[in-house]
Amino acid sequence: MLIATVATTFITGYFSFPESGLSPILSGAIFSAAILTVLGLHEMGHKITANRKRVEATSPYFIPGPPPLGTLGAVIMQKSLPPNRDALFDIGANGPLAGFVVAAVFSVIGLAMLRPTTVPASAGLSLIPASWWYLLLPGLNSLNLIPSLTGTIYNGYALHPIAWAGWAGMVVTMLNLLPAAMLDGGHVARSLVPDKFRYVLTIASVAILLFQGTEFLVFAFIVVFMSMFRHPGPLDDVSSVTLRRKLLTVGLVIVFVLSFPIRV
Repeated sequence: MLIATVATTFITGYFSFPESGLSPILSGAIFSAAILTVLGLHEMGHKITANRKRVEATSPYFIPGPPPLGTLGAVIMQKSLPPNRDALFDIGANGPLAGFVVAAVFSVIGLAMLRPTTVPASAGLSLIPASWWYLLLPGLNSLNLIPSLTGTIYNGYALHPIAWAGWAGMVVTMLNLLPAAMLDGGHVARSLVPDKFRYVLTIASVAILLFQGTEFLVFAFIVVFMSMFRHPGPLDDVSSVTLRRKLLTVGLVIVFVLSFPIRV
């Protein structure tokens, strides 16, 4: 699966950045390495934490996919339950935190390498806007990322493959932090709140996805399907999480907001 994902992401990068000034082979290699780094570090955040908490888990499985990303993400499979709510919280939180950091860094690096292009933005297919994180970056006036068959265009500039990988990492972080089902945010919610309140959070998560538009419609159905299965929880489901982790939840909410796409 890893080899297949390397191939699909390389092919995506090969054909997607003709206006970037890079050769197709170089753009394919850079994009493949960048997007796999974003996804890999996200999953290794889970894996390393699981190892520290003595929770048996697999190495990351990378899932190949079609353009515009060439991948459907990556997952690890837990083979044993976390010992307590603290461990469940940490396993759920550390993945998106690691992924957000590398996505934010890639966004800064990639957007610093924007290249003017004559391809009009209207030639592209509007996908998902940039995240609120981009408001913190100076010199950016437009917030729509527009991919097309002839290149990836940002406000009259051709995106660098690293910028595209950083944008994708923001979307992945936002989706995973939704407090629903077996998502990373769902693990955090399971460690913090009672079941009845988690149902409300799941409904709110689906509503957020539907409100965002048809781009997230399929993922909304996936969340609904995943919610049909009961979260197993930790072995010790009585002890509460520590105060430090409760405070860290505020940080996770901030990361979720910064990763959230802006509708303009």
